[in-house]
Amino acid sequence: MCGAPTDEYAGEASKILPQLKNAKSVLEARKIIYDVFDYSFNHGSSGTDLSKIVRIDDSEAGLETDYQLIAEEVWTFWETFNSVKNQKP
Repeated sequence: MCGAPTDEYAGEASKILPQLKNAKSVLEARKIIYDVFDYSFNHGSSGTDLSKIVRIDDSEAGLETDYQLIAEEVWTFWETFNSVKNQKP
């Protein structure tokens, strides 16, 4: 561990997980993950009016292709979770 809080990305995870049920492939999962991080890191509000969201940077979240490895791990976990969940006793 490098001193980061264990729940550092809990906000992003809470946005990603509900969307995974609509994903049909690792590429769709990657897009979901990237979109959430892109929004979290590259957008902000204009002043105190939170309804005026503006793009503040294009580099903080990186490129969508940078999320391939994590998308593969998430997708593997997601498929395993769903297969266990759908097993009948």
